[in-house]
Amino acid sequence: MNSPSGNATWTGYEFALAVAADFEAFFDPAAQVNIPVSVEKCNFPCVRTNANGSRIVIPEGMASEEIDGPDRLFFHLIILGHEIAHIVHRHTQAVGLECEDDAALELWADFYGAKVMMTVVTFGTNTNAFFRRFFAGDRHFEEPLESIGRACGRLVDSVYTDHERYPRPLTRVGLILNGVVSFIRHHSAGTEMDPIWYYSVFKRIFAPQSIRDLMLLRPETATFDPEPIMRAMQWHKREQGSGSSIALGLNPALERYLHTTFDQTDEERAASFEARLEEFRDGPYDLDLKNPFLRSPDQNEPS
Repeated sequence: MNSPSGNATWTGYEFALAVAADFEAFFDPAAQVNIPVSVEKCNFPCVRTNANGSRIVIPEGMASEEIDGPDRLFFHLIILGHEIAHIVHRHTQAVGLECEDDAALELWADFYGAKVMMTVVTFGTNTNAFFRRFFAGDRHFEEPLESIGRACGRLVDSVYTDHERYPRPLTRVGLILNGVVSFIRHHSAGTEMDPIWYYSVFKRIFAPQSIRDLMLLRPETATFDPEPIMRAMQWHKREQGSGSSIALGLNPALERYLHTTFDQTDEERAASFEARLEEFRDGPYDLDLKNPFLRSPDQNEPS
């Protein structure tokens, strides 16, 4: 997808259209997964629903911003991924929820949205091609991770607030980190990896000064609380009902990254948690993993 303006860079609106088209292409056309994008009067990006369905709404400032570097690219991707997560999980049907349930779905959208970001930038035809303008060739993945960190810093500075509907800003950065880690772990399955890569990702995403200030001055705002996670799981289980997943028709090659299936037993969840914890405990000191976002031109399909 070429920029409609013909320029080397895209506006935020052009980029949003490209990301939405890539995400839709991850599904069988028969599933009719649609991610419309519109520019409307609003203070912050959001999802709005009417009789015609749900759409991502972005404000004029975001729509007109020129994406001229990777930091802005990831800033927009994190936001778009969050809103896509709401649509694909049918969060727009969650009307009249208790505040705790609403906050739990926002938490889930931060986590899943980061996985959307990573999957689209890796496998999305339009998004990956645009990404490669800034990161061409065979590189280690530290530089893109540092860009993600700076994008998170901008979100902390300009978007994230202490509001009861949303997780605390430091927690939201942690959820983005978890989504990135989830993608890399699944992408690298079967590959011998130095376990320190967990720390390497953390160090880069949490590097911006605004995020470090939160860690130093307000560490209590990121205290782990499993209750919202359980609320989100229970809500999604109810929404899935007797179906095999909430969103049907996903390319099987991408199931490990973007599945919307919530039928894991408590025992299976506990085993998965312990396996991840063991990986983290094993970590030595540096990471030597080729950037999973960067593929050669002939690697256009998920593997």
